[in-house]
Amino acid sequence: MGKKLKICVLASLIPPDHVGGTEIGAQTFSEYFSKSHEVYLVAKHDPGKKEKDKINGVNIVRVKAPMSFPFLRFFFYLRGFVKALEEIKPDVIYVRDLSLPAYAAAFYNKSSGTPFFVQLEGSDILWPNRLMKHTLNKMVARRVFRFLSATKEMTEIVKKEYGRDDTVLTKNPVDTKSFRDAKPIRLNMQGPVIMFIGRLDENKGCRIILESFQSVSKEVPEANLVIIGEGPLKGEFEERYEQDKRIHFFGKQPHEKIKNFLKSADVFVLPSINEAQGVILGEAVSAGKPIVASKLPGIAEYLGDKNGLLATPGDPHDLARKIVSLMRNKNLMKKMSSENFKKSLSIDFQQVGREYIKLFREAIKWSTRKKIKRI
Repeated sequence: MGKKLKICVLASLIPPDHVGGTEIGAQTFSEYFSKSHEVYLVAKHDPGKKEKDKINGVNIVRVKAPMSFPFLRFFFYLRGFVKALEEIKPDVIYVRDLSLPAYAAAFYNKSSGTPFFVQLEGSDILWPNRLMKHTLNKMVARRVFRFLSATKEMTEIVKKEYGRDDTVLTKNPVDTKSFRDAKPIRLNMQGPVIMFIGRLDENKGCRIILESFQSVSKEVPEANLVIIGEGPLKGEFEERYEQDKRIHFFGKQPHEKIKNFLKSADVFVLPSINEAQGVILGEAVSAGKPIVASKLPGIAEYLGDKNGLLATPGDPHDLARKIVSLMRNKNLMKKMSSENFKKSLSIDFQQVGREYIKLFREAIKWSTRKKIKRI
């Protein structure tokens, strides 16, 4: 089994106040690693939360920064993350996205030599549209032991933009058993359920699914659309579709309930305009749901030919056609569900987690040899 490691997971934000894919990933990784290792999860402080806590076996450290101009707060947070690392003195650092926590890991690495990994989430690498962010990303690229990516698209971008051709292709792991065996939540609806789960903003395509549902409901009038999540468009959508009794907004839900909602869906839809892959996609696969998703490189790579239908990003008419064709083909829905259960075996935390620990041990071994050579 090997020596027990001291692992530090860094993330900008964490649950329960924040329940996006990056935040959920930080929490679930930490909880999985804590079963066999000493784990610290460091993130920005949320109001009303303790600065130091222990939850589900994970040591939580929340970094505070004084109220100030955003530019100054950035540096206060950066210093806070570095200080936390100096106090923890981890064997290895795992960062959930290429942003402020990764910059802190790079600065700490410069003085300590502690190896760190950065899990690329998508928006952090696909759209680094600010000069300062791009410059800091380059600094991280020079010091990171390995970037980790769930898609080939991001590995190519890292190679082109930052000159790193050693990015490790990984999988977004899921506690597949809990999603497979979850009980459906009672929705009190008649007819099939089409489900969207995600942030209500333009990038996630929630406007597209709402527009497409107008066409879907003409072909499948008994269908319901369930929207789970919140964001800047929530108020607009609730007001616009208030009179449509087939559209149901459930707002933000705790992550532990997402598996129950997924089990209640007949079709899961991921209509993103921009998306690398998305944690929720693996969760829908693990729940055995038939899927319709945007034909984006990372999503298409993940679903292949058997695990979902792909629609043109940003096209509500094509999305509606794919949803209707799937819902009218019960045999295809059944087959897709079976294929997704099979696929979920390869993304289970038990299997993928072991691969991560192996990478961590290799990095620690390499770092130790490097320190000895300096002596």
